[in-house]
Amino acid sequence: MLSILPNHFKQLPENKSDNFLIFSHSKYVAKVTLNRPKALNAVNQDMIKSLDLELEKWNSAPNLKVKFFLLNFFYILFFLPLILSKVVIFTGNGGKAFCAGGELKTTYEAKKNSNMDFILSYYREMFTLFYRTSLMKPIQIAFWDGIVIGAGAGLSLNAPIKIATEFTAFSMPGKLPFSLLK
Repeated sequence: MLSILPNHFKQLPENKSDNFLIFSHSKYVAKVTLNRPKALNAVNQDMIKSLDLELEKWNSAPNLKVKFFLLNFFYILFFLPLILSKVVIFTGNGGKAFCAGGELKTTYEAKKNSNMDFILSYYREMFTLFYRTSLMKPIQIAFWDGIVIGAGAGLSLNAPIKIATEFTAFSMPGKLPFSLLK
């Protein structure tokens, strides 16, 4: 999947990792990998909070400049915004899904326990994150490999560069959060 990019995009040192996200940084690029392959990289509340904190860093980091040289003039024109700007790459781990949506198991349990405050808080934080990614200063590149549903779409649709593989299945349901409130 990453073979179409120059080598310095592929080999970023892993700087920070929690259970569900892997953050990598170089002086050129930041990369976040959703790391819940057994849950098809479904976004939970901890992931939302971690991504939100990293988003603050990406928006304020002055040293994330990309400068690489391409021989082909077309590539220079295509990648010119990358050369002059910061870049954040979004990927998913496991090979089956970029992100299969939000964490439904937790929200279902919250509904069973009549914990509507948790459900509202979860979706408020998630949709706020989606909005904030639309305002990100760095250029986003989303690698869609496998399932991209709901929160995966919301997280990456604002990326001006989206790369889908032949295994990508895309969907944005939209009504699911409201059905949990009934």
